[in-house]
Amino acid sequence: MTSDSRAHDILSRQAELETERSQYEAVWEAVSEFCDPDAPDVWSGRRQSGAATQAERQGRRGARVYANT
Repeated sequence: MTSDSRAHDILSRQAELETERSQYEAVWEAVSEFCDPDAPDVWSGRRQSGAATQAERQGRRGARVYANT
């Protein structure tokens, strides 16, 4: 097996895993917002398109706070 074909296999597998993972990322983001709404935005670098700005996330966080105690 040449190094080019090995590299191609690795990159193909990475693409497959990224596709599989993408269906869970929205859930992971919602869970992280629920568990710690004041945490920094750890997902901003992961999605290039459709990513909410920090201000939009803060607005959503504030809308979900029932008791801040």
